[in-house]
Amino acid sequence: MNAKLTLRLDEGRIERAKRYAALTGKSVSRLVEDYFALLPDNDLAKTPEGVVEVELTPRVRSMLGVLKGAFPSAQAAIDDYRRHREEKYLGSASR
Repeated sequence: MNAKLTLRLDEGRIERAKRYAALTGKSVSRLVEDYFALLPDNDLAKTPEGVVEVELTPRVRSMLGVLKGAFPSAQAAIDDYRRHREEKYLGSASR
């Protein structure tokens, strides 16, 4: 059963949604419905630490652990990123 929903949004976002809907051949209502379909079916639950738990999609679940072991430590990741930024923005001057 379909039901009516009224949303109040910024006019610019509404226009952007209409343009996107036209490009994709969908209605704005269909875009909203598709977004709502992505929301988890179960109620959100907080852990004792106050962290909100949500159910992961199969795609996200398949990526869990991909980077495990990519860096021996968090500091190594920070150092690697720092080197990348220095090379990108300072070029050979940092060498």
